Amino acid sequence: MDLSALLSGAATPPDHGTEKRRILTAARTEFISHGFRRASVGSIAKRAGVSRPTVYRHCGDKEAIFQAVVFDEVVEFFTGIANEILSLPTPAERAVEGFVLGVRGTRANQLFTAIRNFEPEAFTNVFLDPDPANRDFICSAIAMGLTTETLSYDRALGIAEIMTRVTASLLVAPSGHVSIETDDAAREVATRYFVPIVTSALK
Repeated sequence: MDLSALLSGAATPPDHGTEKRRILTAARTEFISHGFRRASVGSIAKRAGVSRPTVYRHCGDKEAIFQAVVFDEVVEFFTGIANEILSLPTPAERAVEGFVLGVRGTRANQLFTAIRNFEPEAFTNVFLDPDPANRDFICSAIAMGLTTETLSYDRALGIAEIMTRVTASLLVAPSGHVSIETDDAAREVATRYFVPIVTSALK
């Protein structure tokens, strides 16, 4: 499976008339406004105009709703940058540009900004928990974007893991020594630290 197929298969059908879509849209607004802990299934149900049992039936508990909202956000982000990344000829160029776009996109995203401000540990868990689907999807998408004739998917997956962990750490706990506050700064970090890793993994 290539990156385009992965994204196509993961994307939620854009049927905005369904109850589930209304619930997830309402949940996104609640999480942006109040964070994960202060949001409740009751408030999500009220905003969506449905009952609490309807929310549970379509989406599960609050944790499951949160994971679904984040997953949709992640898929939308990767779908938006896929063509730009895949148009670059080398894994090193893709790693650098992917990091820059990822940092920029996370800074600009209302949901991720709210999560980082309200509950930084919840933001970190999206990327670093040992098990969840979101983390696996992120690493797979990055690895597929890096994979070329000179870099196998298996090796790219290891690079994706490192990039994901470093990115999450720098976003949640900014460093005085490693700045990613601007595109130029993020590009310098990626060039200095990720390009050697990619180069060492090439066939």
